[in-house]
Amino acid sequence: MRVGVLLVAMLVLAGCAGSSSGTASSSGADFSGLDGKATDTTGLLRGVVVDVAIRPIAGVAIAAKSGATEKTTTSDAQGRFLLKDLQPGTYLVKATHPLYLAAQTSVDVVAGVDEPPIARLQMDAKFSQKPFSTATKFEGFVECGYEAVIITSQCVNDYSTLVINGGCCNQLRTILDNRGYVGGVDRGWQTLVFELTWTPSAQGTSPRMGIVVSYFNRTASDWFASVDGLDPVLARLETNVTHESQGGTPDKIRPEGQNDLYTFGGIRAAEGQFIGAGFEQRFTIYQHNFYYGSPPDPWSFVKGDKPPF
Repeated sequence: MRVGVLLVAMLVLAGCAGSSSGTASSSGADFSGLDGKATDTTGLLRGVVVDVAIRPIAGVAIAAKSGATEKTTTSDAQGRFLLKDLQPGTYLVKATHPLYLAAQTSVDVVAGVDEPPIARLQMDAKFSQKPFSTATKFEGFVECGYEAVIITSQCVNDYSTLVINGGCCNQLRTILDNRGYVGGVDRGWQTLVFELTWTPSAQGTSPRMGIVVSYFNRTASDWFASVDGLDPVLARLETNVTHESQGGTPDKIRPEGQNDLYTFGGIRAAEGQFIGAGFEQRFTIYQHNFYYGSPPDPWSFVKGDKPPF
């Protein structure tokens, strides 16, 4: 009996090893719960995604392309996926997931076949470590802030009059403002998501604010991301990728980590205006660091998305 069990196991593993080459193959996956019918002119594409231990992988993005035609879907809890209403032909099927290396295969779609052979894609994990994330919340406050386009040295003297080259702002910023914090990111990070959210103050704050991720104690021109807009403002950074920020050429955060990140919020001029000013403006910055894995894009804690791991 043990010899028979061993023989069956060897045959199963041999079949899996063969499918990892990227060719379509049959599978024991049950597709009865997935609704799909072929027609005289269209066909189906069925597949299953597994890891190296032949365990199904859920949430894999599937893209099948033939010429200019592309169809997409996502694998379910059993690793299955189904694409229907496909024109006959050869399709390149690509599977992507934040925690796994991409895999692909080619599949021939035939019209009129309701149960075509099942394509199996095997994906290797990107990391040996389990993914995890950390979260930071910062409550910021701008007593007297401004942004001026063309005009410089702006200042607010009495919460209603803009005064050139003088007034209160420099002193208030030093004494009362609490607009940023120093933090860091460790080795193994994949994605950083910074979100700035606020309610415009009753003191006449501009409806726009900005968030900057920079170095601590470096010049204003040295930064990793600088984004502004309406509530909320989001900046997402990926390892080994330069952030496409508004204006300037930002640096990249090192893959091995960075212990001198300075993140801060500030007032921005409203669309089409030269000057933006803010008084007694409170705001919140949420920072999420993702290690050995990445959240879907887009992903937003402020908008209610949960961490994927």
